[in-house]
Amino acid sequence: MQATFLGNLKSFSHLWVDNRRHGAATATRGFSARFAYVDDRIPSQIDYLFEAQQCIPGVTGRVLRHSFALVSRFLSDQNVASLSLPWDLWATDLGVRTWRATALAPMEVVSVERLTGHFVLAPMTVTGLDLWITIAYDCEAPENDSMVDDM
Repeated sequence: MQATFLGNLKSFSHLWVDNRRHGAATATRGFSARFAYVDDRIPSQIDYLFEAQQCIPGVTGRVLRHSFALVSRFLSDQNVASLSLPWDLWATDLGVRTWRATALAPMEVVSVERLTGHFVLAPMTVTGLDLWITIAYDCEAPENDSMVDDM
């Protein structure tokens, strides 16, 4: 059985999830809050934020609502992984990871509840490579690092 979406779709420049402001990279008002962790500590860029609304057929006044984001995950790179950087020894404790700058996976859809935290993004150039350094805001109780090694 194939269903057709006949509801409404709203786009947002930014929204709040668990008292954290998240923004869309494609919106001027959301641009500064476009980076977020997804599923504990997978750094991603939020490209779009939406809310979908669908009326339930045959039930007056009942509407299904769900907020979701289109995100692009940061991509691992073997050249970056082979670099020896000063923070590597404490990277897991500090919540620090290194990525090739602007290397993003194709967009994917995630529920906004999967946006789990913020990080500081520090651009840097090392031996001719443009890098992004992600640093967890919460270093005392950083997000779960178990997902990072699976990427």
